[in-house]
Amino acid sequence: MVQKVTVAICYEPPLVKHGADLQDILEQVNFVRQYLSTAGYLTRDIVYRDDPLSFLQEINNLRPDVIWNLFETFEGAEEKQNLGIAMLELTGVPYTGNKLNPITICIDKRTVKALLSLADIPTPGTYSLFHPGKWIFKPGKLHGSVGITEKSVADITSEEQLLSELAKYPKELEIFAEQYIDGREFSAAMLDMGNGLKTVAVSEMLFSDSWSDSPKILNFNSKWAKESAEYKNSVRSFNFTPEDIPMLKNMRNMAEKIAAHLGLSGFARIDFRVGADNKIWVIDVNMNPCMGEDAGFIAACKYAGITPEQAVSNIVLAAYN
Repeated sequence: MVQKVTVAICYEPPLVKHGADLQDILEQVNFVRQYLSTAGYLTRDIVYRDDPLSFLQEINNLRPDVIWNLFETFEGAEEKQNLGIAMLELTGVPYTGNKLNPITICIDKRTVKALLSLADIPTPGTYSLFHPGKWIFKPGKLHGSVGITEKSVADITSEEQLLSELAKYPKELEIFAEQYIDGREFSAAMLDMGNGLKTVAVSEMLFSDSWSDSPKILNFNSKWAKESAEYKNSVRSFNFTPEDIPMLKNMRNMAEKIAAHLGLSGFARIDFRVGADNKIWVIDVNMNPCMGEDAGFIAACKYAGITPEQAVSNIVLAAYN
């Protein structure tokens, strides 16, 4: 009889103060556990509760074949999630998704932008490249559109006005300004199917005609507040015209170039905006995208003919590489 592979699902539970983006961790745990089980793996939850020694001892006692990394916070802080992954490194057990070095480097969106620029990958300019126009204000180290609302985009006419706008935000959010690309929004879902990270599908987020007069962006409500108008009026689509095909091919290639440049592995998602001139801009790199029935990553896999069982199995297998 073939011995089943044991996967330890490791995570820190969300705090009461956390928003829907981090409360979602428990849904991800259930999703991963369900589909690992139906794919034939044995699973065990190992929960981090502010005690590194007990956490590491529990992993050592279990001796899992693979760890499924679901650390999105450490000691309640999203910007410290790499410290949870550092503990996984100490175990010597292969773990899923992106590794400690790229995650540590890319926790800060500003660092990601700098690395992309050095590789000649187009990303919207920041304060050092000021020019009048629309700017979007983003938190440097928070993800899931946390801190982004309908008021995050503003018309800015001078550097003084830009600095004044930045000063309105709490320092702990580490808000930075980025040139706003007024146009279409896309995501490239990436998965290692045995030959490195490849783009499995590109989707577009469509904003309905009933969207408000505010800029058409994926703000916090449109991602997490299911009863909000923003959520109901933004829909993911995989339907494209023949004229879109060259652009989609360029996005696929750009996503794979980014993955190689940043050293990504396992699975990832790259987000783009395309302006009226059809130029493609990279606006975000999501290292370990959300795993859930209604998550964009799983929707892209299903569109590409990859079942959730196949997706989680490939992510486990990629952990060994």
